Formats: sequence, structure tokens, C-alpha cells
Amino acid sequence: MQVVKQSAPELLRVPEILPKVSEASRVPLEELQSKLKEIRTGLDMVDREVSWHDDQQMKGTLDSEDQFLEVLTEFYNWASERCDEFEGDLKLSQEEFKKLYEGFGEEALKEPADLFDTLEKFLLRF
Repeated sequence: MQVVKQSAPELLRVPEILPKVSEASRVPLEELQSKLKEIRTGLDMVDREVSWHDDQQMKGTLDSEDQFLEVLTEFYNWASERCDEFEGDLKLSQEEFKKLYEGFGEEALKEPADLFDTLEKFLLRF
């Protein structure tokens, strides 16, 4: 233990790291990518609905008191921003995961569990 303290003190942090490794192994990147596609599809549908209502309102075929367009536009803008943030976070996660598994000398892994399950077993035995 004295050798570890002197030559690699960061290894003493293993008990702190272990819970994070366990949590990281449960992040399903492919499933999140699939959910992002579903969200984008839904937003496209909302965008088409907003456009249709906007056209109808311009033609004067909708009740001028109808707040549907205003509310749906506000929702669309809010949801689009959240979706863009989610997409950025997901891309960053994928890039960081790639750097990590390449740093461990692994080939193209698709899911964090492929790496972190093995790492967790190692750390538990450490």
C-alpha cells in the first residue's frame, strides 16, 4: 500500500470512482440516439402543424381568438431548444466515450456497458 501511495496516489481514489463507473455503464447511447430521432420526428410533425395553422390564419379561415398557433409555436420553440441541447450533450458523450475506450486500447465499442462492466469488475477486485 505504501508503494501505491508514493508512486500512484490517484489509485487510492478507486472507492470514490467505483459508483460513477457503475452509473456510467447504464447509459444506453444507442437508445438515446434512437430517442433523439423520435423527438426530431415529433418536432417535424409539430412544425408542419404550426405551418398549416399559420397558413390558415393568414387566409383568415381560423378564428382570430384561437390561441392554438401561439401556444403551439411557443411549445415548438421551447422543445426545439431542449432537443438541440440534448443532441449536443449526446454528441459530447459519444465523443468522450470514444476517447475513453480508445485510451483503453479498445476497438469501436457501441455501448458504455461494454467497457464499464469490465472496468467495474476490475476495480472491485482491486
